[in-house]
Amino acid sequence: MNFINSADCLSLLIKSNKIVITTHTNPDGDAIGSELGLFYFLKDLGKDVIIINDSLTPSNLEFLDANNQIKVFSYNDDISFIMNADLIVILDLNAPHRLKSMQETITRTKNTKLLIDHHIDPENFADFAFVDYDATSTGELIWEVIKPKVTTSNPKLTNPLYTAIMTDTGSFRFQKTDGDIFRTAADLLDLGADPVNCYEQVYNQNSISAIQMLGEAISSMSLFFDNKVCIMTLTKEMFETTGATIEDTDNFVEKTMSVKGVMMGILVSYLSNKSEVRVSIRSKENFIPARQIALTFGGGGHHQAAGARLFDISIEDAKIMIINEINKQISIFNY
Repeated sequence: MNFINSADCLSLLIKSNKIVITTHTNPDGDAIGSELGLFYFLKDLGKDVIIINDSLTPSNLEFLDANNQIKVFSYNDDISFIMNADLIVILDLNAPHRLKSMQETITRTKNTKLLIDHHIDPENFADFAFVDYDATSTGELIWEVIKPKVTTSNPKLTNPLYTAIMTDTGSFRFQKTDGDIFRTAADLLDLGADPVNCYEQVYNQNSISAIQMLGEAISSMSLFFDNKVCIMTLTKEMFETTGATIEDTDNFVEKTMSVKGVMMGILVSYLSNKSEVRVSIRSKENFIPARQIALTFGGGGHHQAAGARLFDISIEDAKIMIINEINKQISIFNY
């Protein structure tokens, strides 16, 4: 994999004509925002470009795609465009398995592949990679690439990129937030981004089912290891009682970190109609890195925000495994 800078990344985009953009399964705000920001930039250059994802867009991000540009992958419908593309741009992931249903198609094609991402330890599956571990978000990197060519107001482009940065910085409060990212946000606002509407749409448009599920989730929280670790569990029964979906729970793990004295928060969640458990992990500095726990279970992510999936296991057994691993790490490193 050839690591390139932002200028070379821009040149590669400009010289390509037929382009596919994709991202990880269960996309978040950074993934969707980065895709749409790049999409509208390329459309303005006259490129033949399409976004194809493994998963549906979460409902709270649909406002960014008012023109329904994002497709959900269908092998029979999309294989021809993918195979004939000049360039496949893969955003916001560091391992091809996160493409899920699209993995085989993307990895076996001989078309040029470009990875743009900010996660550490990317696997070698693309021809070119613009990667910056210190970036707050993939949206930040997209803006770094395209900024030299964007000179006029374009809310279709700037609202998605602002949302990408806003969500992956926790509304500008996570550790990597610095003056540069506020200057980037200011650039996007100057070019038409609407911070009030972006926040409102992402965080203040919850269904009653989601709010009821949050109540169940908060009631499930338990503290461990001298109240340094908070674990929240979402069971099949909770989903059935409230009618909530897994997409409704995306930010629930952040609530575990609001408990006084908690250094690590974990959400252990049943995935509907699957023998699969999703684990989301957050941690503070001077404690076990979230990524360290996630890697133990085949997952990954950032130093203090990571996740994993466990298969053929119950919620309670998953919880026990996680507690045992944390206990092991505490014993080794004396946290």
